Amino acid sequence: RAMSAAQRTSDDPGPWWRDGEYDEARAEDANDEGMRAMSTKAYVRAFDAFTEAIRLEPRRAVYHANRAAAGIALGRFEVAADDAQHAIERDDKYVKALIRAGTANLKIRRHAKALEMFRRALELDPTSVPAERGAREAERAFNASNQEAERQRDAARHGMRAALPRHDIDQDTAAEYLLSAEAALRANPALEGAKANVAEALVSCQRYESALEQCKKLLDDS
Repeated sequence: RAMSAAQRTSDDPGPWWRDGEYDEARAEDANDEGMRAMSTKAYVRAFDAFTEAIRLEPRRAVYHANRAAAGIALGRFEVAADDAQHAIERDDKYVKALIRAGTANLKIRRHAKALEMFRRALELDPTSVPAERGAREAERAFNASNQEAERQRDAARHGMRAALPRHDIDQDTAAEYLLSAEAALRANPALEGAKANVAEALVSCQRYESALEQCKKLLDDS
């Protein structure tokens, strides 16, 4: 309760669970409900139950790690990566949390972060099959991403990018293209091709000033 009181005096809005009730018994009941739901693959119910457990007792790493597992099962990889990170902040030797962080980050193409998480898990448990398998997959993805980045840099240097379409794109399609391009850039902020795709998407959306600014950033970074 002292933690909750201190949080309320801060100007920082903090995470959604910052004003938790700190009721350990009810939190454990909610976590147990989540585990039962996970065992029957009722992942939405499990996610909601683990959310309640965190709200009631946000200091326990296991609740954050469990919600990460439910998030991965639901394909909510951004949320799962965040939840796993919160678990690791509370217990940096929590192997399952590290593996879940690696899995979620791999799904959202944060290959370097995923590889780091799997390697940390292996340092703690060299016999972990999921950590070893995840590390191999993350390393392959990381190397492939670097090779693609180099290919795109070489293509950009030689003016080999594909031209924009000569016909107009309807605005709904253009908006979806921009959202997709921005998501890819967030996942791969150093990739020149991802930056160029955002500029092209902005042109398709007829946001020419923003496209020009993006092109200037691309030139500055190249």
